[in-house]
Amino acid sequence: MNVRKDAKFALIRLQRLTKICLAIILLLALPFATWGAEVVRADSGDLIQPEQGYPKPALLTPTSAKITVKFDHAATLYFELKEELFPMADLEGTKSRALENHTYYVLAAGEERTLIFNNLKKDTDYALVMVGEGTDMLLQDLGQENFKTLETPDNVQATLVNNKVKLSWTEEAGRTYQVYKYEGSTAPANTSDWIDITNTLLVDNEVPDLVDGKTYIFAVTSTYHTEDEHFVSDYVVSNAVTPGLPAAPVTLTAQAVNGQVKLDWSAVPEVEYVVYMYQGSGAPQNPEHWVKVAGPMTALQYNVSNLTSGLPYVFAVRSSSSTGMSEFKVSASVTPQAPSSGGGEVVVTPSPSTSTSSSSSSIASSTAPQKEIIKVDVANGEQASTIDSLELSRTRGTDGTIKDELELNQSKAQSVIDQLKKTGSRTAVIRIPDVKDEVSQWDVKLAKESVKLFTEQGIELVISNPNVKVSIPAASLKDRTEDVYFRLVPVKKQESREAIEQRLLANEPLIQSAGTKNIQVLGRPMTIETNLQSRPVTIVLPVDSKQLAGVNPEDLGVYIEHSSGTKELVHGKLVTLNKDNNQQGIEIHVDEFSTFSVVRVKDWAGQTTQAQPYIRGYADGRFQPERFVTRAEMSALLIRVTGTAEAESEASFADVKANHWAESSIVAAVQAGYVKGYPDDSFKPEQAITRAELANVLQYLLKGQQTAASEPTTFKDVQQHWAQEGIDGLSAAGVITGYTDGTFRPEQPVTRAEAVTMINKLIGLQPASAAIKAWSDVTETHWAYQAIEAASIKE
Repeated sequence: MNVRKDAKFALIRLQRLTKICLAIILLLALPFATWGAEVVRADSGDLIQPEQGYPKPALLTPTSAKITVKFDHAATLYFELKEELFPMADLEGTKSRALENHTYYVLAAGEERTLIFNNLKKDTDYALVMVGEGTDMLLQDLGQENFKTLETPDNVQATLVNNKVKLSWTEEAGRTYQVYKYEGSTAPANTSDWIDITNTLLVDNEVPDLVDGKTYIFAVTSTYHTEDEHFVSDYVVSNAVTPGLPAAPVTLTAQAVNGQVKLDWSAVPEVEYVVYMYQGSGAPQNPEHWVKVAGPMTALQYNVSNLTSGLPYVFAVRSSSSTGMSEFKVSASVTPQAPSSGGGEVVVTPSPSTSTSSSSSSIASSTAPQKEIIKVDVANGEQASTIDSLELSRTRGTDGTIKDELELNQSKAQSVIDQLKKTGSRTAVIRIPDVKDEVSQWDVKLAKESVKLFTEQGIELVISNPNVKVSIPAASLKDRTEDVYFRLVPVKKQESREAIEQRLLANEPLIQSAGTKNIQVLGRPMTIETNLQSRPVTIVLPVDSKQLAGVNPEDLGVYIEHSSGTKELVHGKLVTLNKDNNQQGIEIHVDEFSTFSVVRVKDWAGQTTQAQPYIRGYADGRFQPERFVTRAEMSALLIRVTGTAEAESEASFADVKANHWAESSIVAAVQAGYVKGYPDDSFKPEQAITRAELANVLQYLLKGQQTAASEPTTFKDVQQHWAQEGIDGLSAAGVITGYTDGTFRPEQPVTRAEAVTMINKLIGLQPASAAIKAWSDVTETHWAYQAIEAASIKE
């Protein structure tokens, strides 16, 4: 096998050398003038050249790579990764695909940029194809960077032998290996926390210097060496082991017999045993969800009764001694069937048994709380597709109340983030069901390690159930050093809702500010408790469509009774929660939590505002209407248009420095949910925003009465486009129009003139019919002259 492996790599090197030689021969065979005209298409003075030493390739792992680029001319870099070596150049095709997939950067001369690629296939050839577009708008072939991903060590196992930990893994010829340890049951989020123990391993890879009773996990990386470089693999993680604890039974069988399940397991010296069960077809992801059935006891078998006929169960046994308890030995799934003489009972959470015999005993209690585990989906925020699942514990109290508990631990948070990265999304939505509308309280806890992961990766977390939707931006979790919890309690009783409305109508200052006593509470009030105070969060409160019939969206707001004793009445924004059933809700931004009630305030005083100018020109007296709008500029425009206060906190993006002119606007726009960063922790402030991206941003600023002004125009180039919903919504509202050929050109960068025209229509800023010419480069005959004049801030 190893001989074949060496031959394989020798063949790969020979194939690469052959391809390089053929490529050189083909290029030399072409007339120079033809080669220069087809591939470069630019004057020699405008050629974009990589600076010396670039590109810099560095393979990080078998599933990710990074390549750093730097060019001597300012240019737009379009790039794509192809699963082959030395693909043929396709300049227009590469640009088109890069625009579609958002794989392009606007680079200044001498600016260094690192391209990071994740989710690659192991042991696979790749080519990074690069195309440049200079100031002359001509495309140039910037070459390719070819590489091959690696393999990882297989079957890393940590085994307890005579209370000593020994490691094993499958080795390959031509590799060297590094071994690491970490104190804990799951791999650290930061790879720098691994401790290298390669040079301290004893004979047979025995690990020294471990402390009895503490849990450890191990990892192995492999390094492949070539003549002039070496590549390092992923960390391949072992199982967790705890030296000093008793071993678990080697075998455990579960057999359904006459409505019961009979358990048998192998013996372990000098221990007792504890039996657990879980209703499901596999072991729970969270060990805390195991339900203790019986023990400690010395018997090697146990019969479990009072199970629900037809439902699958798994069981586990742990060894117990004076030093602690072993890992869970888990059985295969088994489904009990009711005996012919009668049916089984519904299982409830049993009280711990202290029996030391193997006799069958009832584990149900009619007075004990009933508990069940429910799988809840985690969805991609943009695509609304399921990417992962969590386990929720639902408890039915003896008084009939039902409460849900859900914890997002570090391991599951990392899993969710990994799945999000595959889709390019940065929003995770936890969908908590309540089909029967019977839950009275939801407790959601984010472990502090999860909070750190979401912050580092810039992930927005959304908690959604039928009564409320809570959106927590990553910036609001920054610097938290403790677990974060949210407690959501719907106000279901009619008398409680009426009491809230009476307190509102009795509050004279609020009535005076509203200018009317014609106020009605709609929907179901919601009490939210959290330790995430003074951090901006967006909430949406659903409202029944029947209650919204004939209601002016401008009359909708939220009455808030803060836990501090203060009360306020705020305007809300009508949004669509579910397109499938046209479920709507009222959205507000808050940083203090208490009880929130949707209200209708008839003829609300001061509900309309005068649209104001919002854009500036340049110091030289020009407006530059055809200049592309950057992401930084758009953030500043959004803050001015919406009246959002600029943020005082610092940006968390690697490419937005503290002295950047738009830093506070960028942070505020991100916190408000208007814009987002990229998965590589960048914001790309100087990158031009496309027409599709602008439409996606502006759709969130539509007023309720604008959303159905007319049928949207059907643009032939936006069907199935990722931004189609935003484009259609703005088209229906009359905010955007396309081109005479029936296209919208979603990937085309937006000019300042186009952006002004769209925003003016959105906020109701009327064109200046008798405008005084303010800009030297915007003549009265310019198609957007009146719109630009109306939007311009006159200094």
